[in-house]
Amino acid sequence: MNPRSYFLRSVQHRLDVVVQSHEYLVEKLKEGFEVWVKEHDARGIRPGHQAIRHQQLEDSLHCIGEMTKVFRNLRQRFSRARDGWERFSGPRGDILYFEDLRNGNARDALHKIEESFEKMSDLERELHVMLDTCSEETKAFSLHLEVGKHGMKRAMTIKTEEAATSAANSEKFAGEMARATRVNMQLLIITTAVVIALQYFCSDQALFSFERNSRTFWISLCVLVPGLSVLFFVLNALDHVKFIFFDRFYGRLGNAVTPTIEPV
Repeated sequence: MNPRSYFLRSVQHRLDVVVQSHEYLVEKLKEGFEVWVKEHDARGIRPGHQAIRHQQLEDSLHCIGEMTKVFRNLRQRFSRARDGWERFSGPRGDILYFEDLRNGNARDALHKIEESFEKMSDLERELHVMLDTCSEETKAFSLHLEVGKHGMKRAMTIKTEEAATSAANSEKFAGEMARATRVNMQLLIITTAVVIALQYFCSDQALFSFERNSRTFWISLCVLVPGLSVLFFVLNALDHVKFIFFDRFYGRLGNAVTPTIEPV
Protein backbone atom coordinates (compact mmCIF):
# COMPACT_ATOMS: atom_id res chain seq x y z
CA MET A 1 0.00 0.00 0.00
CA ASN A 2 1.19 3.48 -0.80
CA PRO A 3 2.52 5.15 2.39
CA ARG A 4 0.41 8.22 1.70
CA SER A 5 -2.71 6.08 1.40
CA TYR A 6 -1.81 4.36 4.67
CA PHE A 7 -1.36 7.78 6.31
CA LEU A 8 -4.77 8.98 5.10
CA ARG A 9 -6.43 5.79 6.28
CA SER A 10 -4.79 6.12 9.73
CA VAL A 11 -5.93 9.75 10.01
CA GLN A 12 -9.44 8.73 8.96
CA HIS A 13 -9.71 6.03 11.64
CA ARG A 14 -8.31 8.35 14.28
CA LEU A 15 -10.79 11.07 13.31
CA ASP A 16 -13.67 8.58 13.45
CA VAL A 17 -12.81 7.79 17.08
CA VAL A 18 -12.42 11.47 17.98
CA VAL A 19 -15.68 12.50 16.30
CA GLN A 20 -17.66 9.66 17.89
CA SER A 21 -16.38 10.52 21.37
CA HIS A 22 -17.18 14.20 20.88
CA GLU A 23 -20.62 13.42 19.45
CA TYR A 24 -21.36 11.42 22.59
CA LEU A 25 -19.99 14.23 24.78
CA VAL A 26 -22.06 16.94 23.07
CA GLU A 27 -25.17 14.75 23.14
CA LYS A 28 -24.88 14.19 26.90
CA LEU A 29 -24.14 17.87 27.49
CA LYS A 30 -27.17 18.82 25.42
CA GLU A 31 -29.46 16.42 27.28
CA GLY A 32 -28.29 17.63 30.67
CA PHE A 33 -28.52 21.26 29.60
CA GLU A 34 -32.08 20.87 28.31
CA VAL A 35 -33.14 19.23 31.59
CA TRP A 36 -31.51 22.02 33.58
CA VAL A 37 -33.20 24.70 31.48
CA LYS A 38 -36.63 23.09 31.98
CA GLU A 39 -36.11 23.00 35.74
CA HIS A 40 -34.58 26.49 36.05
CA ASP A 41 -36.00 28.39 33.09
CA ALA A 42 -36.15 32.05 34.15
CA ARG A 43 -37.79 33.32 30.97
CA GLY A 44 -41.17 31.97 32.02
CA ILE A 45 -41.11 33.70 35.40
CA ARG A 46 -42.64 37.13 35.74
CA PRO A 47 -40.45 39.85 37.25
CA GLY A 48 -40.90 40.05 40.99
CA HIS A 49 -42.11 36.43 41.31
CA GLN A 50 -41.65 35.26 44.89
CA ALA A 51 -41.13 31.53 44.11
CA ILE A 52 -37.40 31.95 43.47
CA ARG A 53 -35.40 33.45 46.25
CA HIS A 54 -32.38 35.69 45.98
CA GLN A 55 -29.87 32.93 46.79
CA GLN A 56 -31.42 30.55 44.24
CA LEU A 57 -31.03 33.17 41.51
CA GLU A 58 -27.37 33.67 42.40
CA ASP A 59 -26.78 29.89 42.38
CA SER A 60 -28.48 29.57 38.98
CA LEU A 61 -26.37 32.39 37.56
CA HIS A 62 -23.19 30.73 38.84
CA CYS A 63 -24.22 27.36 37.39
CA ILE A 64 -25.07 28.75 33.97
CA GLY A 65 -21.80 30.68 33.98
CA GLU A 66 -19.86 27.43 34.49
CA MET A 67 -21.82 25.72 31.69
CA THR A 68 -21.09 28.65 29.39
CA LYS A 69 -17.35 28.20 30.02
CA VAL A 70 -17.55 24.48 29.15
CA PHE A 71 -19.55 25.09 25.96
CA ARG A 72 -17.27 27.92 24.86
CA ASN A 73 -14.07 25.91 25.40
CA LEU A 74 -15.50 22.94 23.48
CA ARG A 75 -16.67 25.17 20.64
CA GLN A 76 -13.19 26.70 20.40
CA ARG A 77 -11.76 23.19 20.06
CA PHE A 78 -14.06 22.45 17.11
CA SER A 79 -13.33 25.86 15.64
CA ARG A 80 -9.57 25.20 15.71
CA ALA A 81 -10.12 21.79 14.08
CA ARG A 82 -12.24 23.40 11.33
CA ASP A 83 -9.58 26.06 10.73
CA GLY A 84 -6.95 23.33 10.44
CA TRP A 85 -9.02 21.45 7.87
CA GLU A 86 -9.59 24.64 5.86
CA ARG A 87 -5.85 25.29 5.77
CA PHE A 88 -5.19 21.66 4.82
CA SER A 89 -7.81 21.55 2.04
CA GLY A 90 -7.23 25.09 0.72
CA PRO A 91 -5.89 25.92 -2.75
CA ARG A 92 -2.34 25.92 -1.38
CA GLY A 93 -2.89 23.44 1.43
CA ASP A 94 -1.14 20.17 2.16
CA ILE A 95 -3.91 18.27 0.39
CA LEU A 96 -1.97 18.94 -2.81
CA TYR A 97 0.48 16.22 -1.72
CA PHE A 98 -2.33 13.70 -2.19
CA GLU A 99 -3.79 14.99 -5.45
CA ASP A 100 -2.01 12.42 -7.60
CA LEU A 101 -3.43 9.46 -5.66
CA ARG A 102 -5.99 7.69 -7.83
CA ASN A 103 -6.73 4.51 -5.90
CA GLY A 104 -10.13 4.12 -4.28
CA ASN A 105 -8.85 3.70 -0.73
CA ALA A 106 -7.06 7.05 -0.72
CA ARG A 107 -9.99 8.93 -2.27
CA ASP A 108 -12.41 7.25 0.16
CA ALA A 109 -10.21 8.14 3.13
CA LEU A 110 -10.07 11.79 2.05
CA HIS A 111 -13.84 11.85 1.62
CA LYS A 112 -14.42 10.38 5.10
CA ILE A 113 -11.91 12.80 6.63
CA GLU A 114 -13.89 15.66 5.11
CA GLU A 115 -17.12 14.16 6.50
CA SER A 116 -15.56 13.99 9.97
CA PHE A 117 -14.75 17.69 9.89
CA GLU A 118 -18.27 18.44 8.64
CA LYS A 119 -19.63 16.56 11.66
CA MET A 120 -17.38 18.68 13.88
CA SER A 121 -18.87 21.77 12.25
CA ASP A 122 -22.35 20.45 13.06
CA LEU A 123 -21.31 19.94 16.69
CA GLU A 124 -19.91 23.46 16.74
CA ARG A 125 -23.27 24.81 15.55
CA GLU A 126 -25.10 22.87 18.29
CA LEU A 127 -22.79 24.36 20.87
CA HIS A 128 -23.43 27.79 19.41
CA VAL A 129 -27.19 27.27 19.90
CA MET A 130 -26.63 26.19 23.51
CA LEU A 131 -24.45 29.24 24.12
CA ASP A 132 -27.22 31.48 22.78
CA THR A 133 -29.63 29.83 25.22
CA CYS A 134 -27.12 30.38 28.03
CA SER A 135 -26.94 34.05 27.11
CA GLU A 136 -30.74 34.38 27.18
CA GLU A 137 -30.98 32.58 30.52
CA THR A 138 -28.21 34.74 31.98
CA LYS A 139 -30.03 37.91 30.97
CA ALA A 140 -33.31 36.61 32.42
CA PHE A 141 -31.73 35.54 35.71
CA SER A 142 -29.87 38.85 35.98
CA LEU A 143 -33.13 40.72 35.42
CA HIS A 144 -34.90 38.78 38.17
CA LEU A 145 -31.92 39.25 40.47
CA GLU A 146 -31.98 43.02 39.93
CA VAL A 147 -35.74 43.09 40.46
CA GLY A 148 -35.30 41.08 43.66
CA LYS A 149 -32.59 43.45 44.90
CA HIS A 150 -34.81 46.43 44.07
CA GLY A 151 -37.68 44.80 45.96
CA MET A 152 -35.46 44.15 48.97
CA LYS A 153 -34.23 47.75 48.95
CA ARG A 154 -37.80 48.98 48.64
CA ALA A 155 -38.93 46.76 51.53
CA MET A 156 -36.02 48.00 53.66
CA THR A 157 -36.91 51.59 52.77
CA ILE A 158 -40.54 51.01 53.75
CA LYS A 159 -39.48 49.40 57.04
CA THR A 160 -37.09 52.27 57.73
CA GLU A 161 -39.84 54.79 57.03
CA GLU A 162 -42.23 52.86 59.27
CA ALA A 163 -39.62 52.74 62.04
CA ALA A 164 -38.98 56.47 61.66
CA THR A 165 -42.73 57.16 61.76
CA SER A 166 -43.10 54.95 64.82
CA ALA A 167 -40.19 56.70 66.54
CA ALA A 168 -41.67 60.09 65.70
CA ASN A 169 -45.05 59.00 67.05
CA SER A 170 -43.40 57.64 70.20
CA GLU A 171 -41.49 60.88 70.66
CA LYS A 172 -44.67 62.87 70.11
CA PHE A 173 -46.54 60.67 72.60
CA ALA A 174 -43.72 61.01 75.13
CA GLY A 175 -43.82 64.79 74.71
CA GLU A 176 -47.57 64.83 75.22
CA MET A 177 -47.21 62.63 78.31
CA ALA A 178 -44.50 64.91 79.72
CA ARG A 179 -46.65 67.95 79.04
CA ALA A 180 -49.66 66.27 80.68
CA THR A 181 -47.49 65.35 83.68
CA ARG A 182 -46.33 68.95 84.05
CA VAL A 183 -49.93 70.20 83.83
CA ASN A 184 -51.06 67.65 86.42
CA MET A 185 -48.18 68.62 88.69
CA GLN A 186 -49.09 72.30 88.41
CA LEU A 187 -52.73 71.50 89.12
CA LEU A 188 -51.67 69.41 92.12
CA ILE A 189 -49.52 72.26 93.47
CA ILE A 190 -52.32 74.82 93.00
CA THR A 191 -54.88 72.46 94.52
CA THR A 192 -52.60 71.72 97.47
CA ALA A 193 -52.00 75.43 98.02
CA VAL A 194 -55.75 76.17 97.92
CA VAL A 195 -56.51 73.31 100.34
CA ILE A 196 -53.82 74.47 102.78
CA ALA A 197 -55.01 78.06 102.58
CA LEU A 198 -58.67 77.09 103.04
CA GLN A 199 -57.86 74.87 106.02
CA TYR A 200 -55.93 77.68 107.69
CA PHE A 201 -58.41 80.45 106.95
CA CYS A 202 -61.37 78.26 107.99
CA SER A 203 -59.80 77.06 111.23
CA ASP A 204 -60.82 78.51 114.60
CA GLN A 205 -57.31 79.15 115.86
CA ALA A 206 -54.96 81.56 114.08
CA LEU A 207 -51.36 80.29 113.93
CA PHE A 208 -49.99 83.49 112.44
CA SER A 209 -50.44 87.11 113.50
CA PHE A 210 -51.76 88.48 110.17
CA GLU A 211 -55.44 89.19 109.74
CA ARG A 212 -57.44 86.54 107.90
CA ASN A 213 -59.40 88.15 105.07
CA SER A 214 -59.76 87.82 101.30
CA ARG A 215 -56.68 89.93 100.63
CA THR A 216 -54.38 87.85 102.82
CA PHE A 217 -55.97 84.69 101.38
CA TRP A 218 -54.81 85.57 97.88
CA ILE A 219 -51.42 86.66 99.18
CA SER A 220 -51.00 83.29 100.91
CA LEU A 221 -51.88 81.51 97.68
CA CYS A 222 -49.26 83.56 95.84
CA VAL A 223 -46.71 82.48 98.44
CA LEU A 224 -47.78 78.84 98.73
CA VAL A 225 -47.81 78.04 94.99
CA PRO A 226 -44.15 79.04 94.33
CA GLY A 227 -43.09 77.57 97.66
CA LEU A 228 -44.68 74.20 96.90
CA SER A 229 -43.17 74.28 93.41
CA VAL A 230 -39.71 74.78 94.87
CA LEU A 231 -40.36 72.04 97.42
CA PHE A 232 -41.40 69.53 94.73
CA PHE A 233 -38.36 70.45 92.65
CA VAL A 234 -35.99 69.94 95.60
CA LEU A 235 -37.59 66.61 96.51
CA ASN A 236 -37.34 65.41 92.91
CA ALA A 237 -33.66 66.41 92.76
CA LEU A 238 -32.94 64.63 96.04
CA ASP A 239 -34.67 61.50 94.77
CA HIS A 240 -32.57 61.59 91.59
CA VAL A 241 -29.36 62.03 93.58
CA LYS A 242 -30.35 59.16 95.86
CA PHE A 243 -30.96 56.90 92.86
CA ILE A 244 -27.53 57.71 91.39
CA PHE A 245 -25.82 57.18 94.75
CA PHE A 246 -27.42 53.79 95.44
CA ASP A 247 -26.83 52.65 91.87
CA ARG A 248 -23.11 53.36 92.11
CA PHE A 249 -22.92 51.96 95.64
CA TYR A 250 -24.52 48.63 94.73
CA GLY A 251 -22.45 48.49 91.54
CA ARG A 252 -19.20 48.81 93.47
CA LEU A 253 -20.45 46.37 96.08
CA GLY A 254 -21.25 43.82 93.36
CA ASN A 255 -17.79 44.21 91.81
CA ALA A 256 -16.17 43.72 95.20
CA VAL A 257 -18.20 40.58 96.00
CA THR A 258 -17.90 38.94 92.58
CA PRO A 259 -15.10 36.33 92.76
CA THR A 260 -12.31 36.30 90.21
CA ILE A 261 -11.99 32.94 88.46
CA GLU A 262 -8.39 32.11 87.70
CA PRO A 263 -7.73 29.96 84.61
CA VAL A 264 -6.55 26.44 85.42
